[in-house]
Parts: sequence; C-alpha cells; structure tokens
Amino acid sequence: MTQPPEPGNRGIVELVFDIVAGLFRIGQGEIALARSEASLAMQRAKRAFVMFAAAVLLGLVGLIVLAGAAVAGLVALGLAPVWAAAIVGGGLLLLSLGCVQHGQWLLRQVRKAPARSRASLARDIEAFRSGVQGHADRGRGDGPDPEDRDAA
Repeated sequence: MTQPPEPGNRGIVELVFDIVAGLFRIGQGEIALARSEASLAMQRAKRAFVMFAAAVLLGLVGLIVLAGAAVAGLVALGLAPVWAAAIVGGGLLLLSLGCVQHGQWLLRQVRKAPARSRASLARDIEAFRSGVQGHADRGRGDGPDPEDRDAA
C-alpha cells in the first residue's frame, strides 16, 4: 500500500503551486461574493426607487386634495374663488421655489466635496514627496546629519 508523501518530502515548487492555486480560488470566491452582493443591492435599490416613486405620486395627489380644501376654506371665509385659488397656488409656488433653492444649495455642497478630496490628496502627495526628498538629502549628505543632532 502506498502512503501519502510526508509534508517535508514535497517539493517547494508544489507548495508554491498549491499556495497560488489557493489564492486564486479565494480571489474567485471573493469576486463571486461581490457580484452576488452587488446584484442584491441593485434589486433592493430598484424596490426602493419604486417605493419612492409611489410616495411622490401619492404625496402629489394628497397635495392636490389639500390645495382644493384650502381653496374651499378660503371661499367659505368669503373670498372670491379666483382669489382663493390664486393665494393657494401662489403659496405652493413659493414653497416649490424654496425647495429648488435648497436643492441648488445641496448640489453646490456636493460639488465642493471632490475639491476638498483633491486638495487633501495633493497635500498628502506633497508631504510624501518632501519626506522622500528629505530622506534622500540625508543619504547624500546634503541635509543635516542625524548624528550631528546627538552631538549638539
């Protein structure tokens, strides 16, 4: 009966091959998991979008009904129907203008974020370059010698 080879008897090439094959299988598994998670997230996002669309539609219908009730209330208070509709419509237009202004402000804030990231990245790169340059200067003898600091 043949016995499996002892772990110490396996060649280094076989061990390296097994490690690379294992890493490849792990990578494939991670990619499959990422695809699965992305697909699930996309399905959830689609459902969320449908729910938001339904909420917008129902909210719009509700707003129309409330606007009609507000007009009817103003008419009941003695205002002419034309003026009641104009007041309610004007109020809603002002409210929508405020929403547009706020949305524009939010978009300006979003546009600032990449600029801050770019500035931060530029600072990090500059710090890295100056650190590398300082290290290179010390290696050539151009900069202050670390041993001189100890002597002072």
